[in-house]
Amino acid sequence: MSEKTKTDYFFTLKLGEGKKKKREKKGHRIFTKENAGAILIFIGVVLTIEYGFTFFKVPEWIIPKPSSIFSCLVANFWQIFFPQLLVTLKELFIGFPLGAIIGFTVAALLSEYKSLEKMVVVYIFALACTPTIVLVPILILWLGIGATTRIIVVMIASFPPLMVNAISGFNSASELRLDLMRSLGATRIQTFLKVKFLSGLPIIFSGLILSIIIALITLIGAEFLGGASGLGYLVLYYSSLLQTRMSFAAILLITALGVSFYAIIRIIGIKVITWSE
Repeated sequence: MSEKTKTDYFFTLKLGEGKKKKREKKGHRIFTKENAGAILIFIGVVLTIEYGFTFFKVPEWIIPKPSSIFSCLVANFWQIFFPQLLVTLKELFIGFPLGAIIGFTVAALLSEYKSLEKMVVVYIFALACTPTIVLVPILILWLGIGATTRIIVVMIASFPPLMVNAISGFNSASELRLDLMRSLGATRIQTFLKVKFLSGLPIIFSGLILSIIIALITLIGAEFLGGASGLGYLVLYYSSLLQTRMSFAAILLITALGVSFYAIIRIIGIKVITWSE
Protein backbone atom coordinates (compact mmCIF):
# COMPACT_ATOMS: atom_id res chain seq x y z
CA MET A 1 0.00 0.00 0.00
CA SER A 2 1.40 3.38 -1.00
CA GLU A 3 1.97 6.18 1.46
CA LYS A 4 -0.64 8.30 -0.29
CA THR A 5 -3.26 5.55 0.04
CA LYS A 6 -2.42 5.12 3.73
CA THR A 7 -2.80 8.84 4.23
CA ASP A 8 -6.19 8.80 2.50
CA TYR A 9 -7.31 5.95 4.74
CA PHE A 10 -6.05 7.80 7.79
CA PHE A 11 -8.20 10.79 7.06
CA THR A 12 -11.30 8.59 6.76
CA LEU A 13 -10.80 7.71 10.44
CA LYS A 14 -11.21 11.26 11.64
CA LEU A 15 -14.53 11.21 13.40
CA GLY A 16 -16.75 14.18 12.82
CA GLU A 17 -14.53 15.55 10.05
CA GLY A 18 -16.06 18.46 8.15
CA LYS A 19 -18.72 19.25 10.78
CA LYS A 20 -19.63 22.80 11.42
CA LYS A 21 -19.16 23.79 15.05
CA LYS A 22 -22.56 25.35 15.26
CA ARG A 23 -24.27 22.21 14.00
CA GLU A 24 -22.24 20.01 16.32
CA LYS A 25 -23.11 22.11 19.34
CA LYS A 26 -26.78 22.09 18.45
CA GLY A 27 -26.82 18.32 17.96
CA HIS A 28 -25.55 17.70 21.47
CA ARG A 29 -27.83 20.04 23.39
CA ILE A 30 -30.03 18.23 25.88
CA PHE A 31 -32.59 21.00 26.42
CA THR A 32 -34.05 21.94 23.04
CA LYS A 33 -37.23 23.46 21.67
CA GLU A 34 -38.47 19.95 20.88
CA ASN A 35 -38.02 18.87 24.52
CA ALA A 36 -39.80 22.00 25.73
CA GLY A 37 -42.64 21.24 23.32
CA ALA A 38 -42.90 17.68 24.64
CA ILE A 39 -43.16 19.00 28.21
CA LEU A 40 -45.90 21.44 27.21
CA ILE A 41 -47.83 18.65 25.48
CA PHE A 42 -47.54 16.52 28.63
CA ILE A 43 -48.84 19.36 30.79
CA GLY A 44 -51.71 19.96 28.38
CA VAL A 45 -52.72 16.29 28.37
CA VAL A 46 -52.62 16.10 32.19
CA LEU A 47 -54.74 19.23 32.58
CA THR A 48 -57.22 17.98 29.98
CA ILE A 49 -57.64 14.68 31.81
CA GLU A 50 -57.85 16.42 35.19
CA TYR A 51 -60.63 18.83 34.27
CA GLY A 52 -62.28 16.40 31.87
CA PHE A 53 -62.75 13.81 34.59
CA THR A 54 -64.07 16.52 36.91
CA PHE A 55 -66.52 17.79 34.31
CA PHE A 56 -67.87 14.34 33.40
CA LYS A 57 -67.81 13.22 37.07
CA VAL A 58 -65.82 10.04 36.44
CA PRO A 59 -65.82 7.91 39.65
CA GLU A 60 -62.48 7.81 41.45
CA TRP A 61 -62.65 4.05 41.90
CA ILE A 62 -62.72 3.58 38.10
CA ILE A 63 -60.09 6.07 36.93
CA PRO A 64 -58.73 8.59 39.44
CA LYS A 65 -57.69 12.08 38.43
CA PRO A 66 -53.96 12.82 37.94
CA SER A 67 -53.92 15.12 40.98
CA SER A 68 -55.47 12.37 43.10
CA ILE A 69 -52.89 9.84 41.89
CA PHE A 70 -50.01 12.21 42.56
CA SER A 71 -51.25 13.14 46.04
CA CYS A 72 -51.68 9.45 46.87
CA LEU A 73 -48.12 8.73 45.69
CA VAL A 74 -46.67 11.57 47.78
CA ALA A 75 -48.67 10.66 50.90
CA ASN A 76 -47.69 6.98 50.81
CA PHE A 77 -44.26 7.16 49.18
CA TRP A 78 -41.94 6.58 52.13
CA GLN A 79 -44.14 4.14 54.01
CA ILE A 80 -45.41 1.93 51.16
CA PHE A 81 -43.88 2.71 47.78
CA PHE A 82 -40.25 3.40 48.66
CA PRO A 83 -39.49 -0.05 50.20
CA GLN A 84 -41.03 -1.78 47.17
CA LEU A 85 -39.17 0.56 44.83
CA LEU A 86 -35.90 -0.54 46.43
CA VAL A 87 -36.83 -4.19 45.86
CA THR A 88 -37.51 -3.58 42.16
CA LEU A 89 -34.34 -1.52 41.72
CA LYS A 90 -32.23 -4.15 43.49
CA GLU A 91 -33.45 -6.90 41.19
CA LEU A 92 -33.02 -4.73 38.12
CA PHE A 93 -29.54 -3.48 39.04
CA ILE A 94 -28.30 -7.03 39.64
CA GLY A 95 -29.92 -8.74 36.67
CA PHE A 96 -29.46 -6.06 34.02
CA PRO A 97 -25.65 -5.68 34.28
CA LEU A 98 -25.26 -9.46 34.17
CA GLY A 99 -27.41 -9.68 31.06
CA ALA A 100 -25.62 -6.72 29.46
CA ILE A 101 -22.20 -8.27 30.08
CA ILE A 102 -23.32 -11.59 28.58
CA GLY A 103 -24.90 -9.89 25.58
CA PHE A 104 -21.88 -7.69 24.90
CA THR A 105 -19.43 -10.59 25.28
CA VAL A 106 -21.36 -12.90 22.97
CA ALA A 107 -21.76 -10.11 20.42
CA ALA A 108 -18.02 -9.38 20.46
CA LEU A 109 -17.17 -13.06 19.92
CA LEU A 110 -19.68 -13.48 17.10
CA SER A 111 -18.50 -10.31 15.33
CA GLU A 112 -14.92 -11.59 15.39
CA TYR A 113 -15.73 -15.11 14.20
CA LYS A 114 -18.06 -14.84 11.21
CA SER A 115 -18.42 -18.59 10.70
CA LEU A 116 -19.66 -18.96 14.27
CA GLU A 117 -22.12 -16.09 13.76
CA LYS A 118 -23.56 -17.76 10.64
CA MET A 119 -24.05 -21.02 12.55
CA VAL A 120 -25.91 -19.52 15.52
CA VAL A 121 -27.68 -16.51 13.96
CA VAL A 122 -30.98 -18.41 13.71
CA TYR A 123 -30.88 -19.29 17.40
CA ILE A 124 -29.99 -15.72 18.32
CA PHE A 125 -33.07 -14.30 16.63
CA ALA A 126 -35.24 -17.14 17.97
CA LEU A 127 -34.12 -16.19 21.48
CA ALA A 128 -34.65 -12.48 20.80
CA CYS A 129 -38.19 -13.14 19.53
CA THR A 130 -39.22 -15.29 22.51
CA PRO A 131 -41.14 -13.28 25.14
CA THR A 132 -39.17 -13.82 28.34
CA ILE A 133 -42.29 -13.45 30.46
CA VAL A 134 -43.52 -16.86 29.25
CA LEU A 135 -40.50 -18.44 30.95
CA VAL A 136 -41.44 -17.08 34.38
CA PRO A 137 -43.80 -19.94 35.40
CA ILE A 138 -41.14 -22.50 34.42
CA LEU A 139 -38.41 -20.66 36.32
CA ILE A 140 -40.69 -20.43 39.36
CA LEU A 141 -41.21 -24.21 39.11
CA TRP A 142 -37.43 -24.75 38.99
CA LEU A 143 -36.19 -22.07 41.38
CA GLY A 144 -39.23 -21.20 43.49
CA ILE A 145 -40.77 -17.81 44.22
CA GLY A 146 -38.23 -15.20 45.22
CA ALA A 147 -35.76 -12.54 44.19
CA THR A 148 -33.37 -15.04 42.56
CA THR A 149 -35.99 -16.05 40.02
CA ARG A 150 -36.78 -12.45 39.13
CA ILE A 151 -33.09 -11.54 38.81
CA ILE A 152 -32.57 -14.43 36.39
CA VAL A 153 -35.64 -13.31 34.43
CA VAL A 154 -34.19 -9.80 34.13
CA MET A 155 -30.85 -11.20 33.01
CA ILE A 156 -32.46 -13.39 30.34
CA ALA A 157 -34.67 -10.53 29.14
CA SER A 158 -31.91 -7.95 28.88
CA PHE A 159 -29.13 -9.67 26.97
CA PRO A 160 -30.80 -10.57 23.58
CA PRO A 161 -31.70 -6.95 22.59
CA LEU A 162 -28.24 -5.69 23.51
CA MET A 163 -26.55 -8.62 21.81
CA VAL A 164 -28.41 -8.12 18.53
CA ASN A 165 -27.74 -4.37 18.52
CA ALA A 166 -24.09 -4.83 19.48
CA ILE A 167 -23.53 -7.32 16.65
CA SER A 168 -25.05 -4.85 14.19
CA GLY A 169 -22.88 -2.08 15.61
CA PHE A 170 -19.64 -4.06 15.42
CA ASN A 171 -20.41 -5.19 11.86
CA SER A 172 -21.05 -1.58 10.79
CA ALA A 173 -17.36 -0.70 11.05
CA SER A 174 -15.96 0.76 7.84
CA GLU A 175 -13.87 -1.60 5.71
CA LEU A 176 -11.49 1.27 5.01
CA ARG A 177 -10.73 1.61 8.69
CA LEU A 178 -10.33 -2.14 9.11
CA ASP A 179 -7.96 -2.27 6.12
CA LEU A 180 -5.90 0.53 7.61
CA MET A 181 -5.58 -1.26 10.94
CA ARG A 182 -4.44 -4.42 9.12
CA SER A 183 -1.90 -2.49 7.09
CA LEU A 184 -0.50 -0.97 10.28
CA GLY A 185 -0.11 -4.43 11.81
CA ALA A 186 -2.73 -3.97 14.52
CA THR A 187 -3.76 -6.97 16.57
CA ARG A 188 -7.31 -8.32 16.61
CA ILE A 189 -7.94 -6.74 20.02
CA GLN A 190 -6.56 -3.36 18.93
CA THR A 191 -8.73 -3.42 15.81
CA PHE A 192 -11.79 -4.31 17.86
CA LEU A 193 -11.27 -1.62 20.51
CA LYS A 194 -10.20 1.22 18.21
CA VAL A 195 -12.48 0.58 15.23
CA LYS A 196 -15.32 -1.89 15.78
CA PHE A 197 -16.16 -0.84 19.34
CA LEU A 198 -16.11 2.89 18.63
CA SER A 199 -18.06 2.47 15.38
CA GLY A 200 -20.69 0.39 17.15
CA LEU A 201 -21.20 2.64 20.19
CA PRO A 202 -24.22 4.56 18.78
CA ILE A 203 -26.07 1.30 18.07
CA ILE A 204 -24.90 -0.21 21.37
CA PHE A 205 -26.41 2.71 23.32
CA SER A 206 -29.67 2.22 21.43
CA GLY A 207 -29.50 -1.43 22.45
CA LEU A 208 -28.91 -0.46 26.08
CA ILE A 209 -32.02 1.71 26.08
CA LEU A 210 -34.13 -1.02 24.50
CA SER A 211 -32.62 -3.66 26.77
CA ILE A 212 -33.27 -1.91 30.08
CA ILE A 213 -36.85 -1.00 29.12
CA ILE A 214 -37.58 -4.62 28.16
CA ALA A 215 -35.89 -5.77 31.38
CA LEU A 216 -38.08 -3.43 33.47
CA ILE A 217 -41.28 -4.55 31.72
CA THR A 218 -40.36 -8.21 32.17
CA LEU A 219 -39.49 -7.67 35.83
CA ILE A 220 -42.86 -6.07 36.53
CA GLY A 221 -44.55 -9.02 34.82
CA ALA A 222 -42.49 -11.43 36.92
CA GLU A 223 -43.58 -9.58 40.07
CA PHE A 224 -47.18 -10.07 38.92
CA LEU A 225 -46.75 -13.81 38.53
CA GLY A 226 -44.41 -14.74 41.32
CA GLY A 227 -43.63 -12.49 44.21
CA ALA A 228 -44.88 -10.74 47.30
CA SER A 229 -42.80 -7.59 46.86
CA GLY A 230 -41.89 -5.01 44.27
CA LEU A 231 -43.84 -2.37 42.38
CA GLY A 232 -45.50 -4.93 40.14
CA TYR A 233 -46.84 -6.73 43.19
CA LEU A 234 -48.29 -3.44 44.50
CA VAL A 235 -50.19 -2.86 41.24
CA LEU A 236 -51.71 -6.35 41.40
CA TYR A 237 -52.42 -6.21 45.13
CA TYR A 238 -54.21 -2.87 45.19
CA SER A 239 -56.11 -3.65 41.98
CA SER A 240 -57.54 -6.72 43.68
CA LEU A 241 -58.75 -4.45 46.51
CA LEU A 242 -60.22 -1.92 44.03
CA GLN A 243 -57.88 0.75 45.42
CA THR A 244 -57.25 2.20 42.00
CA ARG A 245 -55.49 5.32 43.30
CA MET A 246 -52.78 3.18 44.85
CA SER A 247 -52.55 1.01 41.73
CA PHE A 248 -52.18 4.01 39.44
CA ALA A 249 -49.65 5.55 41.82
CA ALA A 250 -47.51 2.42 41.49
CA ILE A 251 -47.94 2.51 37.70
CA LEU A 252 -46.88 6.17 37.70
CA LEU A 253 -43.75 5.24 39.63
CA ILE A 254 -42.95 2.43 37.18
CA THR A 255 -43.41 4.83 34.26
CA ALA A 256 -41.11 7.36 35.93
CA LEU A 257 -38.49 4.63 36.32
CA GLY A 258 -38.61 3.73 32.64
CA VAL A 259 -38.41 7.36 31.53
CA SER A 260 -35.53 8.00 33.94
CA PHE A 261 -33.53 5.04 32.65
CA TYR A 262 -34.11 6.16 29.07
CA ALA A 263 -33.06 9.73 29.85
CA ILE A 264 -29.93 8.69 31.78
CA ILE A 265 -28.64 6.35 29.06
CA ARG A 266 -29.55 8.86 26.37
CA ILE A 267 -27.66 11.68 28.09
CA ILE A 268 -24.61 9.47 28.70
CA GLY A 269 -24.68 8.49 25.03
CA ILE A 270 -24.79 12.13 23.93
CA LYS A 271 -21.85 12.97 26.18
CA VAL A 272 -19.77 9.95 25.16
CA ILE A 273 -20.48 9.74 21.42
CA THR A 274 -19.37 13.21 20.39
CA TRP A 275 -18.46 12.14 16.85
CA SER A 276 -21.84 10.70 15.82
CA GLU A 277 -24.02 12.60 13.38
